[in-house]
Amino acid sequence: MQFIQISICVSLSRHPGFITRNGPETPENRRFLGIAKVHWLKRLSTQLPRRLLDLSWPACPATCRHASAELQRLHRAWLARKYRLALSPDDKKQFELKILAESIFKGKKNSYPSSIGERFVSDRLTGEHRVLRDTFMASPAWPTGEQLIYSCEAVKYDRRGYKPRERGLLASQRALYVVDAAGRKTYKLKHRLPLDKLRVVVTNETDQLALIKIPQELKKDKGDLIISVTHLIEALTIVTDYTKKPELIEIVDTRT
Repeated sequence: MQFIQISICVSLSRHPGFITRNGPETPENRRFLGIAKVHWLKRLSTQLPRRLLDLSWPACPATCRHASAELQRLHRAWLARKYRLALSPDDKKQFELKILAESIFKGKKNSYPSSIGERFVSDRLTGEHRVLRDTFMASPAWPTGEQLIYSCEAVKYDRRGYKPRERGLLASQRALYVVDAAGRKTYKLKHRLPLDKLRVVVTNETDQLALIKIPQELKKDKGDLIISVTHLIEALTIVTDYTKKPELIEIVDTRT
């Protein structure tokens, strides 16, 4: 049996059609090319990648290179569509937020890579702070009709001496609320800053500090705010998703 197989291989290797199987189609190799195409398609049908992140692709004969490239493109498009249609609304929103964060911070803020693997959430408050927030939102200090889009705890630093002070940040679709949470039954409003008039300055480093530039007409006797937010990229991305104004975020290079 082994002798017969060797004889067949030797005979094929001497056949003009087999010898020119990697060249242009000719009358001599047309039959060989047809057989190669059939076998490749059969093999491909059982080896197609099943996951979108699988970038592998079965090898093909030279005569099938164009068809292989086109089939690979179509198959990846089908996998992408299948994956997209299976996404829940929450997962779809996560993708949109992550893409927005990438467009704002990638290559500009050194803490950006650490934010990629963690899901963005709209509420970072502890249980105690949630009670204070809910009480505050039920008070006249929270305008009727405003929708909460993000909330977190923060630390505000005094401009003189940089003394840290506990604060809460509540963002609605209209304004940013900076509230005092220390030893109270509800939040005390310190600032209400319209989102469309704010400018936020952050560094390109891994720190979580943000300088909130308050418009001149709203400053009164107070200056800009220096605030530390644990999930800074998350907070800025979610707020920017509502304002549609990424230009309000300025990233400064500390090396210049």
